[in-house]
Amino acid sequence: MHLFAEIIYRVVNSSSYIHARGMKSYILILTLLVSLSFGSTINIPSDYPSIQEGIGVASDGDTVLVHPGTYYGSIDFDRKNLVVASLLWVQI
Repeated sequence: MHLFAEIIYRVVNSSSYIHARGMKSYILILTLLVSLSFGSTINIPSDYPSIQEGIGVASDGDTVLVHPGTYYGSIDFDRKNLVVASLLWVQI
């Protein structure tokens, strides 16, 4: 993580880089660096059958992505810094 912070510091503080490559390149590189720093995605129910099991194996920075369905039980985040999100399929 220290290397990631140093790269962002150098990119942000290098005004010649931003002017030479343009703002689009700057945003693209920053987005790429940020996406590499995040954890993995755990899919419910394909990876684990319940939301709580997915949270149980997740680490800080992971995303627990819940696909459409009915899930029973309580949810305890176990003091983890993660994202629990739902995937909604809309058929048109």
